[in-house]
Amino acid sequence: MCGITGIFNFNLSDKISNNKIKGMTTLLQHRGPDNTSYFIENNIALGFTRLAIIDIENGNQPIKSKCGRYVLVFNGEIYNFKELRIKLLEQGVIFYTNSDSEVLLNLIIKYKDDFENKINGMFAFAFFDNAINQLLLVRDRFGKKPLFWTKTKTGIAFASEIKSLLKFKETNMPNYVNLSNFLSLGYCPGSETAFENIYQVEPGSGLIIKNKIKSYTWWKNPSIPESKKTKSVNYEDLVLEKLKKSVEYRLRSDAPIGLFLSGGLDSTLILSLIKDLGIPKNFQTYTASFKSKSFDESKDAQFVANYFGVKNKKVLISPYDIPDIFEEVVYKSDNLIANPAIFPNFILSKVASQDIKVALNGGGGDELFFGYETFKADFLSEFFTFLPQGILNITKSTIKLLPTSHKKLNFKYKFLKFLDGISLDRLRRHYSWRVILSELDKEKLFPNFLKNYDAFSEYEKAYNEFEGDDIYEMFAYADMKVWWQCMGLYQGDSMSMANSLELRMPFMDYDLINTISKIPRHLKFKNGNLKMLYKNICSNYLPNKILNRPKSGFHVPFAEWFSNELKLFVLDKLSPQRLNCVKGLNQVYVREVIDNHLNMKEDNSFKICNLLILVEWYIKFIKQ
Repeated sequence: MCGITGIFNFNLSDKISNNKIKGMTTLLQHRGPDNTSYFIENNIALGFTRLAIIDIENGNQPIKSKCGRYVLVFNGEIYNFKELRIKLLEQGVIFYTNSDSEVLLNLIIKYKDDFENKINGMFAFAFFDNAINQLLLVRDRFGKKPLFWTKTKTGIAFASEIKSLLKFKETNMPNYVNLSNFLSLGYCPGSETAFENIYQVEPGSGLIIKNKIKSYTWWKNPSIPESKKTKSVNYEDLVLEKLKKSVEYRLRSDAPIGLFLSGGLDSTLILSLIKDLGIPKNFQTYTASFKSKSFDESKDAQFVANYFGVKNKKVLISPYDIPDIFEEVVYKSDNLIANPAIFPNFILSKVASQDIKVALNGGGGDELFFGYETFKADFLSEFFTFLPQGILNITKSTIKLLPTSHKKLNFKYKFLKFLDGISLDRLRRHYSWRVILSELDKEKLFPNFLKNYDAFSEYEKAYNEFEGDDIYEMFAYADMKVWWQCMGLYQGDSMSMANSLELRMPFMDYDLINTISKIPRHLKFKNGNLKMLYKNICSNYLPNKILNRPKSGFHVPFAEWFSNELKLFVLDKLSPQRLNCVKGLNQVYVREVIDNHLNMKEDNSFKICNLLILVEWYIKFIKQ
């Protein structure tokens, strides 16, 4: 797990400045504090910052083939590198280290046209072939590891984080399409970023760069028609087998390893499988804790830790922590992301990194097994679509008169979301459950810039890519493709790597996901019942106290904090002077959002979080 940078000029005669590549790489020191190295030759420069996890003594990069023709910089982990190494040894390949990077280098050399699908791992890498002056950039199936790039006057530059590419821009301009997406969703989906003319290599894709830039796709998220799924298979045993293998892979480390433990089903099942496989030396679990009882999960997590006989470190998240880390969180995440969980994840990673270098977590379980209440809302809404719009409007007006609660996803907030969705078609309705600022809200906020930018287009694109025939599976596919890959995985990487910690997610194993895609939907989700097959699997492994625990989810008490301990922080960060820095921003609308929250008329905590991060990001990166 590391940071990679690079500059490639199309023409051999265009030499690269040492200072430029070193400047880019220095900005990624937090991703790899253990070693910094470079490869600079003629028209190619590669930079690397290392977090040493596999073959700590000999695994430094850039790594060069013994013949001198090929060079690799690689961020991530090849989980099946031991198995690949054996196969390559059988074919006569000689190895000089025990690193997964040397395995990857030789795998690409040996199987140039079909190496990607042999890899089980998370990765973003650059592979340079000196003989033909060609650079290859490749990103893993789900985009667990980031890889950004931009065109330069003479070629291309790339990096693990956007901040390393900004030195190639005379001025930093916001990408208003993705700025609109961010305000709606709280993150930036798609191949573009929050910055104009800076892009991402898409998940499961690559770029071939020689005299020009050519993109290709080597993996697509699986989707299968229900009629082609086999019902007679014992999917519970098969899924458990695949998940156990995934956990086993992700325990491979020469550095200390731990687990983020919430006390919910997903992280608890992972812990139970780790127990079966053998608890690693110095293993420890970490849990975010809040004083507010409706948000705190630490008692359940401690119960689970005691049940399986492992250490648990409770990390109390205080509202007073937020001002201390706010600017660093925005800077380290640099591609506009405002899911409130980024703050406790940053703090949890910071604490964990004092003891370990690798942490597993339960991310992805809800996306794969229909774990979100949004699926239940999809099901229930079908029974209310017959209601006339007039009745819906009267009901909404009545609900708005109820007092607003600051408890976790309170009734008023959820019910108003539900009523807003009923009048929409089914595809837009599912998307609407996750919308923060509506299209009308955005027009009020940026009246001259954000007209005709509809964030639904990203979900629509995912719906159109889906090759199955079940609408609920299509919803889950879109959530994985847009919400989870662009928000959840990016958040996990940016906040852990900001603190020099590698985050591994056993549920994001491609072999496991292929298996789950073949399971008939009615076994996973039916009549509004969530995680059906998954709960059956858990019933053989987990204590009843955890099995019968109501689904909680990982949320932050910002609704309460913004009205109390963080009120002055909000007013300061969204002051008129700071709002003036953001071109085209309507300050009256911002004031209205804040006042309605402080006066308990609405729970605007998600909107305020988006606005806080937008303004900070704009001042930090855009303001000249």
